[in-house]
Amino acid sequence: MAPIGPSHGTAMEADNLRHWVEAQIRAIMHRYGYQEIRLPALEGAAFADERDVAAVDRLRPDGLPSCVRAVLAAHAPARRGIERLWFLGPVLWHGPQGPRQTVQFGVVAFNAPGAAIEAELVLLISELWQALGVAPSLELRVGNLGSWQEQHRSAARFGLQTRRHFAEFTHLLDSLALPWRPDPHCAAGRGYFNHTVFDWRWRPTPDEPGLCNGGRCDDLASRLSARALPAAGLAIDIERLMACLGHYHRPATQAPPRVTLRAERREQATDLVLLGRTLRARLPGYHIHTLLSGMALDEVPDPADWRLILRRDGLLTVWSRRRGVLGELARDALIALLNNPGADGREE
Repeated sequence: MAPIGPSHGTAMEADNLRHWVEAQIRAIMHRYGYQEIRLPALEGAAFADERDVAAVDRLRPDGLPSCVRAVLAAHAPARRGIERLWFLGPVLWHGPQGPRQTVQFGVVAFNAPGAAIEAELVLLISELWQALGVAPSLELRVGNLGSWQEQHRSAARFGLQTRRHFAEFTHLLDSLALPWRPDPHCAAGRGYFNHTVFDWRWRPTPDEPGLCNGGRCDDLASRLSARALPAAGLAIDIERLMACLGHYHRPATQAPPRVTLRAERREQATDLVLLGRTLRARLPGYHIHTLLSGMALDEVPDPADWRLILRRDGLLTVWSRRRGVLGELARDALIALLNNPGADGREE
C-alpha cells in the first residue's frame, strides 16, 4: 500500500482530501440516521489473538469493541428498535512492524438480529464508495464464520439457523444488485466477528487486508458483560483509504479560496484583527489569514489566492494571484468583488 505522503501532494492538499472524505462520511451517516458517539482514548480491556479479554489499560486499539463497551457502560439499549451509532477517531494498532497510529471510522447497529441490517451496512458503505468515486476499484467479499460455539467445534459444519442467516444475507445482496464474491478468509484477524463477515478489497492490491471489515458481532457484548446484545458493525482504516485515494484515485477536491491580510504599519494590529473578523463574517467560504507578526506577504510559505494590505487611510491594496495588483478598494467594494458569483473569488 502506498504510504501517506507524496501521493497526497502538499500538506494542504492532504488536509483538503481528508476533510472531503470526512464530509462524505458525515453526509452518509446523516442520511441513514446514525448518531455519532465519542469514544474514550484509553481502554480497560483488549482483545488478544486467542480471543480472550485481558484487563489492561492502553490506548484504544480498535473502535468497534470500544463502541460496544461504551454503550454497555452508559446504558442498556432499548429492547425495541434499532440503535445506530458511528464513530471517527484515532486508534493505536500493534502489528508485526510495531505500533501504528491511524484514524478509524466505524458503524455499529444494536438490537438488529436479522440479516437485513448486515445488508444495509453493505449498502451504506457501497454508497460511500460511490460518493468517493472508488466503487469500481473495490471488490466485496463475503464469508460465514458461524456462531461463537460453531467456530470452536471440531467439525466444520454449521447449523441450520446459521446457514439460513447467511442465505438470507446473500439473497438480500443479490436483490440490492450488490455484486459479491465468496471468501472464507475475509475479515481475517477480527476475532470478535461471528456469523456473516464481509470486507472490501482494493482491486490493484487484492492480496492485502480488506479496506473495510464488517459483520455480525453478537458475541462481543456477552464477552464484555453478562448481557446478550445483537449487534453488527464495520470499520475502515481512514489512513489506508487516504493512501488509496492519493495513490490510485485522487478526487477533484477544491480548497476554499485563501486570503492573506496584513497591515501597512504595526500600529494597525487592532484594526487588522477587526477587519479579519468582518471578512470572515461576510465571506464564510474563504480562509482568512491575518499576518500579525509583521511578516511580508512575499514571505508567506503557502501563497494565497488574494493578498490584502490594510492602508493607514482604511483602503485595501488588493493583489490577485491570477491578475496581479488590482489597486485600492474600500472594504465593501472588496467584499462585493470576492462575493461575485461569476468569479467565485478563486484564482486558478
